[in-house]
Amino acid sequence: MYRKILIPVDGSRCSEDAARFGLKLAQRLGAEATILHVLEPYTGILMTPDSIPYYTDFERELLVAGRQALEKVEAQAQALGVACTTLQRQGRAAEVIVEMAADHDLIVMGSHGYGVLDRLLLGSVSIRVLHKSHKPVLVVREGAQTNEIHSVLLPTDGSRSGEIALRQGLELAKALGANVTLLYVIEGMYRYLGPETAIYPVAEVTEAEFQQIGQEALEQAQKLADAVGVAASTRLARGNAVEGILEEARAHDLVVMGTHGRSGLDRLLLGSVAEGVLRRSEKPVLAIPRPN
Repeated sequence: MYRKILIPVDGSRCSEDAARFGLKLAQRLGAEATILHVLEPYTGILMTPDSIPYYTDFERELLVAGRQALEKVEAQAQALGVACTTLQRQGRAAEVIVEMAADHDLIVMGSHGYGVLDRLLLGSVSIRVLHKSHKPVLVVREGAQTNEIHSVLLPTDGSRSGEIALRQGLELAKALGANVTLLYVIEGMYRYLGPETAIYPVAEVTEAEFQQIGQEALEQAQKLADAVGVAASTRLARGNAVEGILEEARAHDLVVMGTHGRSGLDRLLLGSVAEGVLRRSEKPVLAIPRPN
């Protein structure tokens, strides 16, 4: 499972909530944590001979603030008995995080930070990390009250990427002793057979066939759960996939899903369903990338 967890922090409340969640997870898994602060180049000051001294002072203040953020999280790690290392780097935050993640099994970070506008969207740093990372990314929204993971929601769509996420989610649930719900949402608009497959119009597929596809996907997911040794319940829902997942997530502590979904376009973008859930979920979401 996850033995080394990377936790980027920036001193914001959002990153503090994510760090708290990540450290608690590390404690449960017996994992090590790396607490990372990245000082990004600041472009808000016009660089002139007269402004350089002010820029230097401002940069020094940011470095001090970063160290304080690291020390705060380090103290929390020590209180939980989690072995941790603190690092401070300079560069573009997303790039540094992805580079550092090469030596880790999991990234845990807030859903926004590093910018005021990020409060209106899924944080720009978070979304860039999600797009670029080859490692799982656990995204925690500001104000998340969940510190313990007792129940895990595993949406499935029968795709290859969905299966990869399903396996990791089941292994994590087993390690944590958490309850599992396997969810398939019948959207009723298209039938998807995987990223490499065409989309078939509804007219060619009956409602019974839609339900059969969902049931087969859940049966396959149940077999995987049995093989891993995790007791899981199944739920077949109807409606918009994002809305269905968000509704069911309210009764769970964590959502685990793949970042690539059910259309060829998703090869170019973060899967539309996954991104919709990540942007709106009030509960932490563990996004599992599809291997190249």
